[in-house]
Amino acid sequence: MKKIILYSLVIFTLLAGCAKKPPAPGGMTKKEVEYSVKQGTIEKKITETGECQPRTVVPLMAKISGKVAEFLVEEGDIVKEGQPLMYIYPDIKEIQKINSIRRNYVIAQKDFNNIKVRYESNKDMLAKGFVSQSEYDEVEKNYISAKMAYENSKIEKDYLADVQEKKIAGSLVLSVNAPAAGTFYGKAVQDGEFIRSAMENYSSGTVLGYIGDLSNLQIVLDVDEIDYPLIKKGMPTRITFDAFPAVRTKGVVSYISLNAVRKNIFNQFTVKIDIAKNPKGLIKPGVSANAEIIVLEARDVLTIPLKAVVWEGPKTFVKLKAGEKKEVTLGKNDGSFIEVTEGLSKGDTVVYTDISRGMSSPGMHFRRK
Repeated sequence: MKKIILYSLVIFTLLAGCAKKPPAPGGMTKKEVEYSVKQGTIEKKITETGECQPRTVVPLMAKISGKVAEFLVEEGDIVKEGQPLMYIYPDIKEIQKINSIRRNYVIAQKDFNNIKVRYESNKDMLAKGFVSQSEYDEVEKNYISAKMAYENSKIEKDYLADVQEKKIAGSLVLSVNAPAAGTFYGKAVQDGEFIRSAMENYSSGTVLGYIGDLSNLQIVLDVDEIDYPLIKKGMPTRITFDAFPAVRTKGVVSYISLNAVRKNIFNQFTVKIDIAKNPKGLIKPGVSANAEIIVLEARDVLTIPLKAVVWEGPKTFVKLKAGEKKEVTLGKNDGSFIEVTEGLSKGDTVVYTDISRGMSSPGMHFRRK
């Protein structure tokens, strides 16, 4: 009988010892939490890193092919539209092409003026019955052809009209002019390099540099398809720069692409954010920027933890400290806290059970980036 009692005491002691052990790592823990209703801000944001670029960028390209003779500007110089930025030595074929364009224009202009006089005369004579319809039609056809030839030759001549000529050490050089006003940057060629013109095929022309308005910058970034539906044009953005930790500025979403591009196994959309101000002109093209896009915001509102809310069908309740269940009307939430629009006042205390898991708990999800 004593043995049975002794064995029972040992078993009870072992069970009691087991009951006092802390929960295993990764297990659930529960605790009662009291929370005083506060007034604050509900905010949800998407944070991405992108690259700064001018809102308007114009590539500098030559209208003729040749070898770089000299640059007249340095990176960072402010330039005016039409200003010569560099000179090149054209090869013999380019000189022949330019001369041919100018000659063809003179000939086409002369031919068009002559046929125009004849065309106007035949139009009058047709009305008076002095020429047949077939004779008039032939003159009209020649007039149309001459007019098209003249207009085409004028386009080619006008395209080269701003190209300036001068001589360097006795050799002919031709200018490359600024296509727009702004800051010259991104110089891509050096003296002596051969460059291709953009006259015949724009996509194959050599880019010599860029001209942009550095006072009007934007951030270009890629957004994951999970976040894409949350972003709208006009959303405010907070911007910081790793290169300038003390610089803070704001921006606004100005562009959202309509199609995704596959990058790093994820579908991503291009988003552009206009920077409101470039503090002291510090931010340059190519600088990395951290953008916090505010996709949801409610300021100076009553807030409680989302965990404190109890849903019963379409109605929502909270438990007060006194044990009373109170119906509330809710607003925006950021995933952790939620706005209370009716049912509670600042300073009220709500009670809820907080259930948490250890880090090794299965079922935890981490947002992919």
